[in-house]
Amino acid sequence: MVLDTEATGLDHRADRPVSLGAVTVVAGRIHLGDTFSRVLASEVLSSRTSVIVHGLTPDKVALGTPPHDALSDFLVWAGDAILVAHHASFDLAMLNPTAVQLHGLPLQNLVLDTIHLARRVERDSGYDYDLDSLLQRFEISQSGNRHTALGDALLTARLLQRLLKHLKASGAVTLRDLALSPF
Repeated sequence: MVLDTEATGLDHRADRPVSLGAVTVVAGRIHLGDTFSRVLASEVLSSRTSVIVHGLTPDKVALGTPPHDALSDFLVWAGDAILVAHHASFDLAMLNPTAVQLHGLPLQNLVLDTIHLARRVERDSGYDYDLDSLLQRFEISQSGNRHTALGDALLTARLLQRLLKHLKASGAVTLRDLALSPF
Protein backbone atom coordinates (compact mmCIF):
# COMPACT_ATOMS: atom_id res chain seq x y z
CA MET A 1 0.00 0.00 0.00
CA VAL A 2 1.34 3.40 -0.93
CA LEU A 3 -0.07 6.16 1.25
CA ASP A 4 0.04 9.90 1.69
CA THR A 5 -1.43 12.38 4.13
CA GLU A 6 -2.19 16.06 3.82
CA ALA A 7 -2.15 18.04 7.04
CA THR A 8 -3.05 21.36 8.63
CA GLY A 9 0.67 22.22 8.57
CA LEU A 10 4.12 20.71 8.92
CA ASP A 11 4.52 20.60 12.70
CA HIS A 12 3.82 17.01 13.72
CA ARG A 13 3.31 18.08 17.35
CA ALA A 14 0.65 20.74 16.68
CA ASP A 15 -0.82 19.94 13.27
CA ARG A 16 -3.27 17.21 12.33
CA PRO A 17 -4.03 15.17 9.20
CA VAL A 18 -6.89 16.42 7.04
CA SER A 19 -6.66 13.83 4.27
CA LEU A 20 -5.47 10.25 3.89
CA GLY A 21 -5.07 8.54 0.54
CA ALA A 22 -3.61 5.21 -0.48
CA VAL A 23 -3.39 2.87 -3.43
CA THR A 24 -2.64 -0.83 -3.64
CA VAL A 25 0.50 -2.00 -5.43
CA VAL A 26 0.82 -5.74 -6.01
CA ALA A 27 3.80 -7.30 -7.77
CA GLY A 28 4.85 -3.86 -8.97
CA ARG A 29 1.46 -3.07 -10.49
CA ILE A 30 -0.72 -0.20 -9.32
CA HIS A 31 -4.34 -1.26 -8.79
CA LEU A 32 -6.38 1.86 -9.54
CA GLY A 33 -9.57 0.05 -8.57
CA ASP A 34 -8.26 -0.51 -5.06
CA THR A 35 -7.75 2.88 -3.45
CA PHE A 36 -8.52 4.51 -0.14
CA SER A 37 -9.34 8.20 0.23
CA ARG A 38 -10.80 10.17 3.12
CA VAL A 39 -10.99 13.79 4.15
CA LEU A 40 -10.54 13.88 7.91
CA ALA A 41 -12.34 16.25 10.20
CA SER A 42 -9.97 18.35 12.29
CA GLU A 43 -10.42 20.84 15.09
CA VAL A 44 -7.02 22.32 14.19
CA LEU A 45 -7.38 24.83 11.39
CA SER A 46 -5.08 24.52 8.40
CA SER A 47 -2.52 27.23 7.92
CA ARG A 48 -3.19 29.50 4.97
CA THR A 49 -0.19 28.02 3.18
CA SER A 50 -1.50 24.48 3.70
CA VAL A 51 -4.93 25.37 2.31
CA ILE A 52 -3.26 26.85 -0.78
CA VAL A 53 -1.25 23.64 -1.22
CA HIS A 54 -3.89 20.96 -0.62
CA GLY A 55 -7.09 22.93 -1.28
CA LEU A 56 -8.94 21.56 1.74
CA THR A 57 -10.79 24.57 3.07
CA PRO A 58 -12.23 24.63 6.62
CA ASP A 59 -15.74 23.89 5.31
CA LYS A 60 -14.52 20.75 3.50
CA VAL A 61 -12.57 19.60 6.56
CA ALA A 62 -15.58 20.22 8.81
CA LEU A 63 -17.54 17.69 6.72
CA GLY A 64 -14.75 15.11 6.90
CA THR A 65 -14.74 11.71 8.54
CA PRO A 66 -13.77 11.68 12.23
CA PRO A 67 -10.06 10.70 12.38
CA HIS A 68 -10.70 7.61 14.54
CA ASP A 69 -13.24 6.29 12.02
CA ALA A 70 -11.01 7.08 9.03
CA LEU A 71 -7.98 5.39 10.56
CA SER A 72 -10.05 2.36 11.61
CA ASP A 73 -11.33 2.06 8.03
CA PHE A 74 -7.78 2.42 6.70
CA LEU A 75 -6.39 -0.23 9.05
CA VAL A 76 -9.07 -2.70 7.97
CA TRP A 77 -8.41 -1.86 4.30
CA ALA A 78 -4.60 -2.08 4.59
CA GLY A 79 -4.44 -5.09 6.88
CA ASP A 80 -0.86 -6.23 7.41
CA ALA A 81 0.40 -4.82 4.10
CA ILE A 82 3.75 -3.09 3.90
CA LEU A 83 3.16 0.65 3.84
CA VAL A 84 5.16 2.83 1.47
CA ALA A 85 5.26 6.61 1.65
CA HIS A 86 7.41 9.51 0.58
CA HIS A 87 8.83 11.08 3.72
CA ALA A 88 7.15 8.31 5.70
CA SER A 89 8.15 9.73 9.07
CA PHE A 90 5.82 12.69 8.48
CA ASP A 91 2.87 10.50 7.53
CA LEU A 92 3.45 8.26 10.54
CA ALA A 93 3.75 11.29 12.82
CA MET A 94 0.34 12.41 11.53
CA LEU A 95 -1.34 8.99 11.87
CA ASN A 96 0.27 7.45 14.95
CA PRO A 97 -1.34 9.70 17.59
CA THR A 98 -4.75 8.50 16.44
CA ALA A 99 -3.52 4.90 16.28
CA VAL A 100 -2.24 5.18 19.86
CA GLN A 101 -5.58 6.61 21.00
CA LEU A 102 -7.44 3.79 19.25
CA HIS A 103 -5.26 0.80 20.07
CA GLY A 104 -2.65 1.92 22.57
CA LEU A 105 0.21 1.59 20.08
CA PRO A 106 1.40 3.11 16.81
CA LEU A 107 0.91 1.50 13.41
CA GLN A 108 2.61 -1.89 13.36
CA ASN A 109 2.99 -2.39 9.60
CA LEU A 110 6.44 -2.55 8.05
CA VAL A 111 7.12 0.82 6.41
CA LEU A 112 9.30 1.80 3.47
CA ASP A 113 10.21 5.35 2.56
CA THR A 114 10.75 6.16 -1.12
CA ILE A 115 13.37 8.73 -0.07
CA HIS A 116 15.53 5.93 1.35
CA LEU A 117 14.89 3.75 -1.70
CA ALA A 118 15.85 6.59 -4.05
CA ARG A 119 19.04 7.27 -2.07
CA ARG A 120 19.87 3.61 -2.37
CA VAL A 121 19.29 3.64 -6.14
CA GLU A 122 21.22 6.86 -6.66
CA ARG A 123 23.88 5.98 -4.09
CA ASP A 124 22.98 9.08 -2.05
CA SER A 125 24.55 11.35 -4.66
CA GLY A 126 23.63 14.60 -2.94
CA TYR A 127 20.53 15.19 -5.04
CA ASP A 128 17.33 16.73 -3.73
CA TYR A 129 14.99 13.97 -2.61
CA ASP A 130 11.73 15.88 -2.39
CA LEU A 131 8.92 14.28 -4.37
CA ASP A 132 8.91 16.87 -7.17
CA SER A 133 12.66 16.45 -7.77
CA LEU A 134 12.39 12.66 -7.85
CA LEU A 135 9.40 12.75 -10.19
CA GLN A 136 11.39 14.95 -12.54
CA ARG A 137 14.56 12.81 -12.37
CA PHE A 138 12.62 9.61 -12.96
CA GLU A 139 10.57 11.26 -15.75
CA ILE A 140 7.18 10.79 -14.12
CA SER A 141 4.65 13.35 -15.27
CA GLN A 142 2.64 15.03 -12.55
CA SER A 143 -1.11 14.96 -12.79
CA GLY A 144 -3.46 17.73 -11.76
CA ASN A 145 -4.02 15.93 -8.45
CA ARG A 146 -0.64 16.88 -6.96
CA HIS A 147 -0.91 17.77 -3.26
CA THR A 148 -4.02 15.69 -2.69
CA ALA A 149 -3.48 12.63 -0.53
CA LEU A 150 -4.68 10.17 -3.16
CA GLY A 151 -2.97 12.06 -6.00
CA ASP A 152 0.37 12.07 -4.19
CA ALA A 153 -0.07 8.41 -3.22
CA LEU A 154 -0.53 7.56 -6.91
CA LEU A 155 2.55 9.58 -7.90
CA THR A 156 4.55 7.92 -5.13
CA ALA A 157 3.34 4.52 -6.37
CA ARG A 158 4.60 5.38 -9.86
CA LEU A 159 7.93 6.43 -8.34
CA LEU A 160 8.02 3.16 -6.40
CA GLN A 161 7.59 1.24 -9.66
CA ARG A 162 10.64 2.97 -11.15
CA LEU A 163 12.71 2.50 -8.02
CA LEU A 164 11.84 -1.21 -7.82
CA LYS A 165 13.10 -1.75 -11.37
CA HIS A 166 16.47 -0.33 -10.36
CA LEU A 167 16.57 -2.16 -7.03
CA LYS A 168 15.86 -5.58 -8.56
CA ALA A 169 19.31 -5.40 -10.13
CA SER A 170 20.82 -5.26 -6.63
CA GLY A 171 19.04 -8.45 -5.59
CA ALA A 172 16.05 -6.98 -3.78
CA VAL A 173 13.06 -8.89 -5.06
CA THR A 174 10.18 -7.95 -2.78
CA LEU A 175 9.10 -5.03 -0.63
CA ARG A 176 9.67 -7.25 2.39
CA ASP A 177 13.31 -7.77 1.27
CA LEU A 178 13.70 -4.01 1.08
CA ALA A 179 11.92 -3.36 4.37
CA LEU A 180 14.10 -5.80 6.24
CA SER A 181 17.43 -5.03 4.54
CA PRO A 182 19.86 -2.55 6.07
CA PHE A 183 20.49 0.66 4.17
